[in-house]
Amino acid sequence: NRKDCIRYINETLLHPTDNLPSFSISAGVTIFNENYSEKIFNQADKALYMTKTNGRAGCTIFNESMVYVQKI
Repeated sequence: NRKDCIRYINETLLHPTDNLPSFSISAGVTIFNENYSEKIFNQADKALYMTKTNGRAGCTIFNESMVYVQKI
Protein backbone atom coordinates (compact mmCIF):
# COMPACT_ATOMS: atom_id res chain seq x y z
CA ASN A 1 0.00 0.00 0.00
CA ARG A 2 1.01 3.65 -0.34
CA LYS A 3 1.81 4.20 3.33
CA ASP A 4 4.20 1.25 3.28
CA CYS A 5 5.90 2.75 0.23
CA ILE A 6 6.38 6.08 2.03
CA ARG A 7 7.75 4.24 5.09
CA TYR A 8 10.20 2.31 2.90
CA ILE A 9 11.34 5.49 1.14
CA ASN A 10 11.82 7.30 4.47
CA GLU A 11 13.73 4.39 5.93
CA THR A 12 16.04 4.47 2.92
CA LEU A 13 16.47 8.26 3.08
CA LEU A 14 17.15 8.25 6.82
CA HIS A 15 19.99 5.72 6.41
CA PRO A 16 21.83 6.69 3.22
CA THR A 17 24.73 4.56 2.05
CA ASP A 18 26.24 7.09 -0.36
CA ASN A 19 27.60 9.76 2.04
CA LEU A 20 24.63 12.06 1.45
CA PRO A 21 22.86 13.67 4.40
CA SER A 22 19.82 11.89 5.76
CA PHE A 23 16.35 13.39 5.37
CA SER A 24 12.71 12.31 5.35
CA ILE A 25 9.48 12.93 3.46
CA SER A 26 6.13 13.90 4.94
CA ALA A 27 3.06 13.75 2.71
CA GLY A 28 -0.56 14.76 2.91
CA VAL A 29 -2.82 13.17 0.30
CA THR A 30 -6.37 13.74 -0.83
CA ILE A 31 -8.28 11.81 -3.47
CA PHE A 32 -10.66 13.73 -5.70
CA ASN A 33 -12.71 13.46 -8.88
CA GLU A 34 -12.95 17.14 -9.70
CA ASN A 35 -10.75 19.93 -11.00
CA TYR A 36 -8.14 21.40 -8.70
CA SER A 37 -9.58 23.81 -6.16
CA GLU A 38 -8.70 25.52 -2.90
CA LYS A 39 -10.80 22.85 -1.12
CA ILE A 40 -8.58 20.06 -2.45
CA PHE A 41 -5.44 21.96 -1.49
CA ASN A 42 -6.80 22.49 2.05
CA GLN A 43 -7.65 18.79 2.41
CA ALA A 44 -4.10 17.77 1.44
CA ASP A 45 -2.72 20.44 3.78
CA LYS A 46 -4.77 19.10 6.71
CA ALA A 47 -3.54 15.59 5.98
CA LEU A 48 0.06 16.84 5.89
CA TYR A 49 -0.47 18.65 9.19
CA MET A 50 -1.69 15.36 10.73
CA THR A 51 1.43 13.59 9.45
CA LYS A 52 3.68 16.18 11.05
CA THR A 53 1.66 16.14 14.28
CA ASN A 54 2.17 12.38 14.48
CA GLY A 55 5.95 12.56 14.23
CA ARG A 56 6.70 13.48 10.62
CA ALA A 57 8.33 11.14 8.10
CA GLY A 58 5.07 9.58 7.00
CA CYS A 59 1.93 9.89 4.96
CA THR A 60 -1.68 10.68 5.86
CA ILE A 61 -4.62 10.32 3.50
CA PHE A 62 -7.34 12.93 4.09
CA ASN A 63 -10.69 11.77 5.45
CA GLU A 64 -13.75 13.72 6.55
CA SER A 65 -12.88 13.42 10.27
CA MET A 66 -10.04 15.89 9.59
CA VAL A 67 -12.44 18.67 8.60
CA TYR A 68 -12.30 20.17 12.09
CA VAL A 69 -8.51 20.01 12.50
CA GLN A 70 -7.17 23.48 13.16
CA LYS A 71 -3.60 24.68 13.18
CA ILE A 72 -2.48 26.24 16.43
